[in-house]
Amino acid sequence: MIQMLEDVNEINITLKITQTRLHKENRDKNVIIHYLEVASSWQSTSISEDQFSKSIKLLNSLLFEDSSQNVNNWLSRMWNKLKANKNHFSIEELKIVYIESQVSKAAIKHIASRMQDVFLNSFLEVEEVLSIMNKMYDDFNYHHTTQRQYLKLYQNKIFFHKFWMKFQRFSAELKYNNETLLDDLQHKINSDL
Repeated sequence: MIQMLEDVNEINITLKITQTRLHKENRDKNVIIHYLEVASSWQSTSISEDQFSKSIKLLNSLLFEDSSQNVNNWLSRMWNKLKANKNHFSIEELKIVYIESQVSKAAIKHIASRMQDVFLNSFLEVEEVLSIMNKMYDDFNYHHTTQRQYLKLYQNKIFFHKFWMKFQRFSAELKYNNETLLDDLQHKINSDL
């Protein structure tokens, strides 16, 4: 069983390294593609007036800090800002970084761990970030709901990588200590597969 946990840990590290490398390569490619698109639009001989006109940059709203604020109003402002200023946020990474910059204090802890590229389950789309914020502050029982989902999580017949992704997400959100996580992992995985 210990050997299996060491193998799982090794696989997890390899997955993190590979995902980080691929994510960085993808981000670099997106930045280059965006640069080439902008450069080619300026070199075009038939430049339309739309290419010169950028949308007026809307002012930033108040930072979202905690449950004393209405999350639905904040989410609406974020979606409208991204929609109205879509030429300022042309790639997904810019949208995600912008949303992170509009969250502070107690609220930032819910998304901070998944903002890092090395995290296996890092955010890839802005919808994921906003969904987490909605779940956290629109569902006041979010911690309890997450805890219930974690307790019901067993590998059974699902593929290990899918189980492992869910296990990691729940453990990051619930912040259990490593000893508890290892013990739970031993009981939750299907050793027959």
